[in-house]
Amino acid sequence: MSEYWTVGEFARRAGVTVRTVQFYDQQKLLAPSAKGPQNRRLYSEEDERELQRILVLKFLGNSLSDIRKVLAHKLDGVELSELIDRQVELLGRDLVRLMHRMSALRALRAQVSDGESPDWAGIAGLIDEAGSNPSTLRHSMHEQDSRQPADGRDELAQWQDVIVTALGLMAAGVSPDDPWAHEIALRYVRLCDRLGQHRPSEFIPLDDSTTVPDRESLDELRRSVDEYLASAGAEALSLPEDRAAEQDELIA
Repeated sequence: MSEYWTVGEFARRAGVTVRTVQFYDQQKLLAPSAKGPQNRRLYSEEDERELQRILVLKFLGNSLSDIRKVLAHKLDGVELSELIDRQVELLGRDLVRLMHRMSALRALRAQVSDGESPDWAGIAGLIDEAGSNPSTLRHSMHEQDSRQPADGRDELAQWQDVIVTALGLMAAGVSPDDPWAHEIALRYVRLCDRLGQHRPSEFIPLDDSTTVPDRESLDELRRSVDEYLASAGAEALSLPEDRAAEQDELIA
């Protein structure tokens, strides 16, 4: 016989508030399996699993509409993979944005520690579009603006997509020997074959006005992404032929 819990009992089991359960009920994402006396909502073990799925998808940054599609099984495997990839890319962009914020904080901290008056104008210069708008990243060597040819901007976008996704994998703790990392590393290798050799770190924003402590922080990130893709690429290129063919199909 199935066991049922009231909304309060169910919320305690799941480690959330009653208000959270009620919110997802109102959003038509989590309906109770049964109703008891006086129309009390009753939740089951299956409802608990559904709530866990909602919480994971929400934690990963998905919108309520995307979560609704997943729960309704309206996304196939390819679409779900694309949804996950998009969240990884957004995570990478957030990481870049956080690095810009770190640069501003370090610069402010250094000035205050030295007894200087904060150079607000100079620090504001660190907060550029790449730091405040995650959809616009700059190549550290070549500005992306209206003067750049359209094909050049398209090439830049391809590099940035790969590097930002790699940053997202790093932030999520995905190992270089993971197939996901192999896929991104092979995309990087293919770009090098088509567009010329570039180090991944070239595409991490770094302003020339960055102070020395900030450079150390950003340079560490640069080294990390270079090493990550180099390691993942070496792993991917050493795969047996059948496994390598599978990876090629994924990035084709």
